[in-house]
Amino acid sequence: KKVRGLPIEVGAVNCARQRKICSEYVGIKSYPTVKLLNRAFGTVQDFNKGADMDQIPDWAERISKEWRWLFRNSKVHWDLDRASFEPGGLVATSTAFWLVSFLDGRECASCKATCTNLLRLSASLRGLPVEVGVVDCSLPAMRSFCYEEHGVAEPPHRP
Repeated sequence: KKVRGLPIEVGAVNCARQRKICSEYVGIKSYPTVKLLNRAFGTVQDFNKGADMDQIPDWAERISKEWRWLFRNSKVHWDLDRASFEPGGLVATSTAFWLVSFLDGRECASCKATCTNLLRLSASLRGLPVEVGVVDCSLPAMRSFCYEEHGVAEPPHRP
């Protein structure tokens, strides 16, 4: 079975030649590895069914459907900054409970997994007075806010 009509592009990476992509960007630990990635939302999902390549189209279709649902039904505030927490800011003026994740950007492998799970969490809390947000600690303007004011451990982090 082939995946047709889904917004999925297929590519391959030679991990012997592109070690940085494999180790830092997508966190490949063994071969062969199949992953779905969505750069716009920072999501990642691993194919964990062994080497049975016949299962990949059904798996990709199932994950694609889940992600499209998540993208429509979740609301993650991806760009919280210092002003968001100050008087008059989004978080400071909200009456909702806030779950905020401090990330080292959205490109590291563990950050992608966190983004995926934040979308799931946000969608599951839909309708409740709960907001989900992200502070990007990789931005130079956010370094002191994250590492000094809030005591976030500095990278590199290992899952």
